[in-house]
Amino acid sequence: MRVVFGSNDTADLSDIQSVRVSDADGKVKILVRHKTKRTEKVSAINFRTKIRYSPDVEITTEFAEEIAKDIEDLTRNPDMPMEQVIGLKVWASGYLQVDLDRATEVQAAIALARLCCGWIFGRYNHATDDQLELRTRLDISDITCIASTDDYKRCVEDILIKARTSEEFKAWVEEYGDMLARFSKRIRLSEDDAQTLLESIACYHGIAISELHKELK
Repeated sequence: MRVVFGSNDTADLSDIQSVRVSDADGKVKILVRHKTKRTEKVSAINFRTKIRYSPDVEITTEFAEEIAKDIEDLTRNPDMPMEQVIGLKVWASGYLQVDLDRATEVQAAIALARLCCGWIFGRYNHATDDQLELRTRLDISDITCIASTDDYKRCVEDILIKARTSEEFKAWVEEYGDMLARFSKRIRLSEDDAQTLLESIACYHGIAISELHKELK
């Protein structure tokens, strides 16, 4: 496993020497000191301050400290079972590379769902093919195959149901501009499947489709 700092900049867990959170000048970041082939360096995980569409994400010092603790726990326990690794916040947020080829089909579905729903990298609120390949060590064809399974769809639905109350879900849908096009891209589903999923979540919360965004009516 490797920690991902941004783009293709990564560090192997075995090379990490220290992890600390910095909130100087109002900017929250995690500083990771790690060995390289020739020397050692400090790489930073930089956070955007505003995350609009990720489930319940608020970038605070406490949030960064949770990510830092996950990294430290992994360096102490590099053989952590897969189900625990994909349950970590550092994975769901997109700051970890895991070889999902070693996961079971269900684990891979859970891992991909958590990653796509929790994604906070970049400016478009969804992971590109290259970004997903970097973090999962899978080809995009394999990722697409996982995203087409019923297990994956159930995992996404479960994550979104747990993320918000009925009122929060209703507000989230209303505020999500160009909902179906953007959301379906985020979770790697067709617009029809995304609509079916959102309607199912609305039903769970006891919300009539007529009360939701015009795109879903």
